[in-house]
This record gives sequence, structure tokens and C-alpha cells, in this order.
Amino acid sequence: MFINDIIKKTMIGELCDVRTLREIRISTQQITDTGLYPYYSGFHTRRGYSDHFNIDIEGLESAVILSRVLVGDHCSISFVQSRAYYSHSYAIRSRDESILRNKFLYIYLKYIAKDQIRTLYTGVAQRNISRTALLNYVINVPPMEVQNQIIHAFDTYQANMDHLNEQIAAIQIQFPEHISLLINHQND
Repeated sequence: MFINDIIKKTMIGELCDVRTLREIRISTQQITDTGLYPYYSGFHTRRGYSDHFNIDIEGLESAVILSRVLVGDHCSISFVQSRAYYSHSYAIRSRDESILRNKFLYIYLKYIAKDQIRTLYTGVAQRNISRTALLNYVINVPPMEVQNQIIHAFDTYQANMDHLNEQIAAIQIQFPEHISLLINHQND
């Protein structure tokens, strides 16, 4: 179905492969600072590195990673472009990036549809999202030109945020040094 002859409404399962990432038993001793691949918990927080991976991007540009578990109100959605290990997650990949770009799908799910995605999780103590619910979730797919414009705008936004975060980190280091200099100057 097309909206205003521009945006196509379609289920994720019509355009994407959704697979449950294979779980490998990894002990806390196997999560180190020197492993080969980033290790992410179910909340997509990097906990260290492991010599194991369960997402392999070889032959593909990228994938969207969605946490299968919702604890509290936290819905984790990540964009991955290299091998990594994600626990309790789904990998979502467009079958044809000339129709749906993975990076656009990531931006759409994380910034546009995140509140709606949260409603797909069911359960009481530990809410989960089923693969079927994810496959049947309807997304708006604009023409490729619009997807590319959105990706460009996002990349620009992200570069600006990265630059600001670098400035903040530098200020956080400089401020105590500046205070220390002022205090030491008063003691002279």
C-alpha cells in the first residue's frame, strides 16, 4: 500500500530476513579487554571483548540488531557493520538494499518506531518480542532517494554529536587541571 504515492507500507518480513542470534555459552572469564570481537549484553552495552562472535557481516554491508528482551522500558536497537557478539538479540537484514537500506531501517526503528516496537514485547517480569511479531511489524519505506537523504542527515548529526562528545571529554580533563593551576597559583 502506498501513502501519497511516496511511502510504501510493508511488513518487515516482506523485505528483511530476521534471525535469532545463536547463543554461545561465554563465561565472564572469557569476556576480556583483549578478545577479538566486541561482546554486548542483551541491553547492547559493551561489556568487553570475546574470541567468539554470533553476527557475521561478511558479504553484507550491515545489519540491525534488536534485543529480544525488554527490561523496564529499555528497548535496545543497534547498527552493526562488523563481527560481534550480541546476547538475547535478533539480526535484521534487508534482502535487497536497493529497496530498503539497512541503515535507514536502523534509523527508522530506533528513532521513529521505538515506542511502537516497545508495545510488541509481551510478558510480565521479563518481556520478550517474538520473531513473528517482528516479521509482521509494518514499516514505512520511502523511495531510495529519501532513504539516502535521511541517512546523510543522520550521518551529519552523528558526526556533530561525536565532535561535541570529544569536546566535552576534553573539557572534563581540562577543568580539573585548570582548577588545580588556580589553587596552586594562590599558594605561591
